[in-house]
Amino acid sequence: MGHFKQSSFSPLRPTLTLSLVVVTLSGLVGCNFKPSDTTERQTTTLNEAPKPSTLNNETKVIEIAKPVEVSKTNSSVANASLTNASEVSKPFKIDWSKIDPKPSVPINNTPKPTRFYGDVLSLAQSSNIMPAEAYRRLTISASLNEYGLLDKIKYQLKDRFVDLYWHHGPEYQLVIVTRQNVAAETHEYVFTKGQAKGFSVPIVILPIADRSKEDMVAVYDNNDSYKKVLEMLERYGGEPQGIGYTPEGFKIVADVYYPNEKLTEDNKRQLEADLKQATGVTFEVREGSELRLAEQASH
Repeated sequence: MGHFKQSSFSPLRPTLTLSLVVVTLSGLVGCNFKPSDTTERQTTTLNEAPKPSTLNNETKVIEIAKPVEVSKTNSSVANASLTNASEVSKPFKIDWSKIDPKPSVPINNTPKPTRFYGDVLSLAQSSNIMPAEAYRRLTISASLNEYGLLDKIKYQLKDRFVDLYWHHGPEYQLVIVTRQNVAAETHEYVFTKGQAKGFSVPIVILPIADRSKEDMVAVYDNNDSYKKVLEMLERYGGEPQGIGYTPEGFKIVADVYYPNEKLTEDNKRQLEADLKQATGVTFEVREGSELRLAEQASH
């Protein structure tokens, strides 16, 4: 769910409002195996007694001791340690059998013919989709709480869960943003009862977050950090209109007005790189119009 902070220059820009119908232990454990000091070593001894030789009677012969067998116990411990480290470092994977038992309900994503009004028609227009598909999407999003689907997913992910959003592309998807120690996957969930019965939705697990949502928002909720961001935006000739967090791409969006000269693509990329270096998070700079002019015109 989007979270925005209005800059001191003007109110938050409406175009930055992110809608969401409903609403992470990074670090792999490695194993540095060190051979045990009790392991016996191979040795060589030098025999000083001269041996007869056809080439030189004073030639000394080196006698090599028999190889000592390496302790099998130490080898077993090493293998066990490496195996345990490998298991710990594996990304967490959701057990869908505890969430979706896959009942025998046929998938039917075609709503029954009916007349559509209000929110259905608005979504159809804004997403450039048919009203029937808009109805299906709204019904799916409204059915999540009825099924307790999100609660079941969050229960398994625990603090690995970060945020979620709906992807309104050609294919409607529920995207779950998680910490980076979770396995990326897509699971098709089928509703078995209620108005959404027979409807299906892909649930995308996207492990791209290197921190929690609260830590992302703190980047611009903290006064010192916020001032640093504003100063950097102004240094590139911009007037910040609003700054906010979005789970899409797990980044912070800065809406900036440039009164004199538009920002070139090269400068935009450099500014975003500078912001990331200064804050540690991904930024997207969007060029917009000055909100104060729009406010005056509306009065």
